Amino acid sequence: IAPALDAVCFWSIKTGALLRTLRPASTSSSGGGATAIPAEVTSLALDPKGDELAVGYADGTVRLWQIGDSSERVALTGHRGAVISLRFSRDGAVLASGGNDTNVVLWDVVGETGICKLRGHRGAVNDVCLLKGTEYVASASKDGVLKLWDVQTQHCVQTAVVPSGELWSLDATQNEEQLLTGGAGGEIILWALERKPLVESSQSSADTSGADTKPNAGAASKANAVAATASVGSVASGAAVGGSKALTASWTALRATMQGTLESPSTAHVVTLRFSAEHNCVAVQFADKKLLLLSVQDSEQLKRQLKRRLAKKRKQVEKE
Repeated sequence: IAPALDAVCFWSIKTGALLRTLRPASTSSSGGGATAIPAEVTSLALDPKGDELAVGYADGTVRLWQIGDSSERVALTGHRGAVISLRFSRDGAVLASGGNDTNVVLWDVVGETGICKLRGHRGAVNDVCLLKGTEYVASASKDGVLKLWDVQTQHCVQTAVVPSGELWSLDATQNEEQLLTGGAGGEIILWALERKPLVESSQSSADTSGADTKPNAGAASKANAVAATASVGSVASGAAVGGSKALTASWTALRATMQGTLESPSTAHVVTLRFSAEHNCVAVQFADKKLLLLSVQDSEQLKRQLKRRLAKKRKQVEKE
């Protein structure tokens, strides 16, 4: 499946023949019958089941196509510029799109409507990824910023700036405990993903005669306000013990912590970074046409590999 100006072409890998083409129906301009120039295709995303194809266009439109009968199901409009990144959630129910207009938009695929628009980047959103189901969205922008968004509150919970100054692609591991980002100069960064408290407050007041309770009441109000605005994973509790009352509130959210960089064979910027369907390897494509393939191994696999290497080295020493 490949874009071709205003169309999407399906090619046979075996024969190299063109099988079919998806092209939006021509529309007439309001001037009186003249056919409008169709917008070019700028991004593609296949849903996890392989039944639907999301196509982003230069005019800001996102179209959903049924692959079975090559029919257009719906056209979604929410961007003011070209749609340059698309990603389905793992269940295919939500679609995230990033545009040249610096915005991230979430779409309800079943309801065929928009969910929310996330604003905060200062550059084009080059890639997006839905995390923890659809609780969070990670976005990579040309402004060199990685943002994590809480979908329920529609707020950015973390902004991280990368050393290279640009971000072009990102993807998460299957367990969503690590994130890889690709930037300028061949930069590949590994991030650890974990829930951490963003807001935590505690205030206790003793029931003492003559004591001024106004400051404590104010602190209690703040704690209650935090609890009221906290997202999924927040906890608010109050307890009265021996005449004293403690109010606590916390807001936990997904956070990314930089673990380090991976060695890169290129100094060109990363074009695309994706894990395989089995999540046992990751492919990194660079702007100079180089391709890097990395094997993904857990701690047990690494231990076995190290054990084999040591055994092989011992055999070589014994032979000598």
